[in-house]
Amino acid sequence: MEGSSHDRGLYARCFEELFDLSNSDTTATARFNFAVTVFELYNEQLRELLPQTGNGLAKIRLQSLESSIELVQEKVDNPLEFSKVLKSAFQSRGNDVSKFNVSHLIIMIHIYYNNLITGENLYSKLSLVDLAGSEGLIAEDDSGERITDVLHVMKSLSALGDVLSSLTSRKDIVPYENSMLTKVLADSLGESSKTLMIVNICPNAANMSETLSSLNFSSRARSTVLSLGNRDTIKKWRDIANDARKELYEREKEIQDLKQEILGLRQALKEANDQCVLLYNEVQKAWKVSFTLQSDLK
Repeated sequence: MEGSSHDRGLYARCFEELFDLSNSDTTATARFNFAVTVFELYNEQLRELLPQTGNGLAKIRLQSLESSIELVQEKVDNPLEFSKVLKSAFQSRGNDVSKFNVSHLIIMIHIYYNNLITGENLYSKLSLVDLAGSEGLIAEDDSGERITDVLHVMKSLSALGDVLSSLTSRKDIVPYENSMLTKVLADSLGESSKTLMIVNICPNAANMSETLSSLNFSSRARSTVLSLGNRDTIKKWRDIANDARKELYEREKEIQDLKQEILGLRQALKEANDQCVLLYNEVQKAWKVSFTLQSDLK
């Protein structure tokens, strides 16, 4: 995922691809902006890896059924800034490799699109998730801390599997709330989102059990397809959203037209007031002349 300076990983390659695509679509009236959020999940606890800085944007809020989570998002304008932000986050994570194997690292790239002509504002995001490694069975000589770590990993991966299973069925409720991992990834797993899973396995015979476990999990994930009922629901709400967006655009256009009309009326009123002032001044002058003439006649 991270790679090295001479062999870049998915993090750098994904952002560079997004950046290149945005540049090809950016015009004088339409632009893209990017921000990054980095955090890890360890023992069901969320730990942010980016400090709140003066250059950051407003915190991003991840909604779930029972709670909401606010996370720092750091604005980045190019791949070099993106790499610097990740480097800072990795330094905050520390150097304890044993903890890396039992914690999930999540990097979210927030994508903001703005059209200056239509006023259209769109938001999307790409979540790059480095799931905790498969740890196999718990050994008898493992410490209590390691056992706790492994159990939390197994619980979160099991919850992820349950969510994937629910998405293939016609269940009305998907158990996103069963794990912090599935809570923060809820909007990246269901509805109209796209999910790609890459599974790394070891060909060593000594790792056979873990390899089979990983392949079984990936097979379960691979079979995940939104049910027809879910697709119908998604289409229904997408159509509603499109109609609402169209109506909003028409209302905004109507408001702009009314604003222009008001500006025109204000200008006409100002001109009428100016004419009244001029007319008043002329009347005043005429009255003074008349008064002077009357005084002279007397």
